Amino acid sequence: MNKALAFLSSRWGLFILFIIALAIRLIAVDMLSAPPEKDALQYHQIALHLVSGAGFSLDGLEPTTLRPPLYPLFIAAVYALFGVEYHHVLMVQAVIHAALVFPVFWLALRISGSAVVGWIAAGLFSVLTSFEIVTRLYAENMLILLMLAFVIVIYRMLSHVTHRGRYAVAAGVLAGLMGLTKPEFAMLGMATFLFALLWRSTRTYWRLWLMLSIVSLLVVGGWQMRSFNVPPSGQSFANETLIFSNCPALLGDGLWAVTDMARLEQQRERCHRELDALPREQLVAKVRQIWLDDPLMMIKLIVNRVLILWVSPPVGSSALAALSPLVVWVALLGQYLIVALALAAMLTGFSGRKEMFPFLLVVVYMTVIYGLLHSIRRYGYPFAPELCIMFSCGLLMLYDKWKKRKGE
Repeated sequence: MNKALAFLSSRWGLFILFIIALAIRLIAVDMLSAPPEKDALQYHQIALHLVSGAGFSLDGLEPTTLRPPLYPLFIAAVYALFGVEYHHVLMVQAVIHAALVFPVFWLALRISGSAVVGWIAAGLFSVLTSFEIVTRLYAENMLILLMLAFVIVIYRMLSHVTHRGRYAVAAGVLAGLMGLTKPEFAMLGMATFLFALLWRSTRTYWRLWLMLSIVSLLVVGGWQMRSFNVPPSGQSFANETLIFSNCPALLGDGLWAVTDMARLEQQRERCHRELDALPREQLVAKVRQIWLDDPLMMIKLIVNRVLILWVSPPVGSSALAALSPLVVWVALLGQYLIVALALAAMLTGFSGRKEMFPFLLVVVYMTVIYGLLHSIRRYGYPFAPELCIMFSCGLLMLYDKWKKRKGE
């Protein structure tokens, strides 16, 4: 038994897991990938113009602010190295995503002190269906790497006595890069500073949190200044988000579907079909009026978006429903168990260990931002590595409690 555990925690054991994870993702790319469309098409077009020397532009003529720069730059770099073919990007994403089993194992091992917990976390991440994200040109592919690095750096900052200033600067850079990947994360650095002040165990390091927030704002600031000087192209991104996120209220459709992804997609298509042709100013005014007339409806929509973010069914649930509704509910219960146990581990761990702060920080930030704005299943994928780590730590927590009761 000890020899088996030693092998699993060795480099060879992790390398084998990496190969398995990579094979799963490459198979997914082969079976599920499709030509870029909608958001993915915009990233692809910007990358094409970057490679051709036309600058950061959607049409090759005028600069655009419609998308933040980091992910299109990543796609452009892959195109420049391997040729202009979107499958090349998908395969690079698959390799990066699979390689995350190494830091997932390392961080779970550091937190728990158990190689078994590290193996469970890395193994779960290797098969968790969030790997579908590698089959599309979506910015979450970049965000998942940056978020895990951000959590690791803050964990190191809080668990080490020396070089804390360096870790704070590195975390600030990573927070800024996340803001350059998706605009929803532009204020993560400032939110980190404010959130850390709420607890005595983290408030002590207020200078480090302030340094982190300043660095993150400096990283994001250059792009924001550019955006102010570039004329807006097309519809306002903020207005479009406001309209679309409140679409059920505008159409009298109740709430977004949470447990039926096929129905959710039908709702989204209906929103585009019925709202795209209407004047945007009129729709924005109608949303604001609904907020004033029916604030309870707005609260319901916020909760609705949070549920979609964290507990929507795993990939393939619609296909499983055709076989048996029972199988879908089993998959849903599995999803709920992972999220609930991970959250319990975060809350329980943070009460005694300040190093757990970055996990709770990211969960709260994502919940608030996507609850207030708009949420779909893939927006929660960047937290998948941390979710696996906290779930495995939650299993250890339950095991320790069981042993304690058995000993009594």
